[in-house]
Amino acid sequence: MNRRGVRAQIRFRVGARGMNIETARSEFQPTLPLAISQITIAADSPVPIYEQICRALRMAISAGELPIGTLLPTSRELAQALSVGRNTVVSAYSRLVAEGFVVSKFRRGTRVAAPLQAASQAPVFHASHCEASADGDIADPLPDIGFAGQRALDAPDLSETAALFGINAPDNTLHPRGVLQKLIADAFGRTHFGSSDTQSDWRRYQAAVSSHFRQARGVRCEPEQVIPVAGVCAALDLTARLLLDPGHAVLVEDPAPDEVRAAFQSAGARLFPLPSDMSGADPSKTKSPPPRLIYVSPSVGFASGVQMTAMRRTAVLQSARDCAGAIFEFDGYAELLYTGSRLAAIQAQDDEGRVLYYVSFKNTLGPHMRVGALIVPPHLSDAFARMSRHAGCAPECFILAAIAEFVETGQYAMHVKKIRAAYAQRLKMVVDACQAHLPEAVIGEPRGGVHLTLTFPAHISAQHVTATAVEHGLAVAPLSRFSLRRQPPNVLVLGFGAMPDRLIEPNIRRLAHLAREKVHQSHDRRDDAGN
Repeated sequence: MNRRGVRAQIRFRVGARGMNIETARSEFQPTLPLAISQITIAADSPVPIYEQICRALRMAISAGELPIGTLLPTSRELAQALSVGRNTVVSAYSRLVAEGFVVSKFRRGTRVAAPLQAASQAPVFHASHCEASADGDIADPLPDIGFAGQRALDAPDLSETAALFGINAPDNTLHPRGVLQKLIADAFGRTHFGSSDTQSDWRRYQAAVSSHFRQARGVRCEPEQVIPVAGVCAALDLTARLLLDPGHAVLVEDPAPDEVRAAFQSAGARLFPLPSDMSGADPSKTKSPPPRLIYVSPSVGFASGVQMTAMRRTAVLQSARDCAGAIFEFDGYAELLYTGSRLAAIQAQDDEGRVLYYVSFKNTLGPHMRVGALIVPPHLSDAFARMSRHAGCAPECFILAAIAEFVETGQYAMHVKKIRAAYAQRLKMVVDACQAHLPEAVIGEPRGGVHLTLTFPAHISAQHVTATAVEHGLAVAPLSRFSLRRQPPNVLVLGFGAMPDRLIEPNIRRLAHLAREKVHQSHDRRDDAGN
């Protein structure tokens, strides 16, 4: 390995606290500690701003990102950096002093306190802190849903449970139910749980996956680099647990599915959009601090279905090198590419060990087969394997054994050809129906995947069309829902994976009717307002 690769591995450690990033600042601004410069304020949160500052500083102190004795910025400096009132920062500092996290002395500033001091001065819970009920008794303190959790619950459900135009929804009727049922039953009968059989099934799955994707996608890996995971959410969670600390910057290809943003936000990371166009993600158009992790989907971009060009793939890899970061390469739709030649994965170009490559069997073997594989660099394989077992991220061993046999015997490769042809035919039917019933919309025909976009004329709001369509059982969504940046308000995303062929034409016709009906209602309201 060259000297540059050695340095990269030394800098790229699992769970490393912070990054040695030199940020250019103006000569009039003080240099703030990294953990403080990464504090973000959610203006729409019901949590008071001073409490948001307190929580961020408590987390940084507890995580060791602000060591004992660290001098905090003055209230004026922090207020200027966060664009908040000075009194707000003064309130936050006063609260932290009372809790023992910091100490404040005249002429010496505010510094991080020692742990024993923080523990001894921590606030004690009293019943008087509870709200009184109507009859004067003290009400039992009950936990409530957090702000971020409530926001996620309030979002429309676009999961695969919605059959008509559902997002990320493959067709359950196209999958080899009978063959898999027999393989799983046989594997379950052979398995003696708690013995070495489970390790044998794990290793067999690793060998089958590494062999298949070396041939199909040019991936460079050994079996021990393959980490079995129960779907993309498990893979993202595993990656966030091991590579991200609160405050780390993450570049996310934009737009991206909901679960991607949710996983990284839950880890406390700061998300920045990586703009994508018809050539894929473009690192030259992003504005962010040096990212710890870059998420991309080069084979089939969401939701346009475009394939990232070779030049862009090289640029993404170079961006990761420049900031000593990692790449999460999502390749869940690699088997469903309908037109054009397949380009080699970014992982195949990685000589340093920066790319984590995810593949999924969900879209080819059925929505209930939440099985995938995260192929990690060699120096991370042991940590990811141990964390996968500890956190319960891996599927059951007999499931792994059944899929391994399905792949080893060549049945999987034959099945992929069959299902790819079925989805390609379904895409053509959807495009034909849209051209017939929605001639005013521009159809973004994907090269792969199970989604497409419809761009309506500027006066038609995708948000309004979505609200009406969802009421009638059509699970479409505006493109803006999946984006961190401002998107055109007239672009609609629909999934065709789970749509039976016989229902395509009538439901496209129904969507067109609902869209035009919404436009007429908007015109009528404007006319009434004018009168």
